[in-house]
Amino acid sequence: MQQVDLISSRDGIETLEGFAVAFFGAMGVAGYEQRESENYTGGTYFIGKTSESEFNISISDDPQHEDMPYWVEVSALHASVVDDQVRERLLPQGFRVALVENFGETTERRATY
Repeated sequence: MQQVDLISSRDGIETLEGFAVAFFGAMGVAGYEQRESENYTGGTYFIGKTSESEFNISISDDPQHEDMPYWVEVSALHASVVDDQVRERLLPQGFRVALVENFGETTERRATY
């Protein structure tokens, strides 16, 4: 499995839970779970999976991500699966999404879809 880091947002959504519900719906995730951990900003994160991918959604605490405050860690067999999912499922439903390389590092780079 490869891990891909995304940041995202969608107009009209202002809470982590609201974003997670919309994201999982767009991705076809039937069941998901809210979890608590002090390792995440706000103490809460969401996990869900499909047959192709696993998702972990939380709030990014990086000030550079204010325009897309939701951090989505994706595990998939191939990065191309993630690209296809973003283009086919998220963008048509109004999500703004960026791929982030070196998440949280000084060498972090963002590529917006």
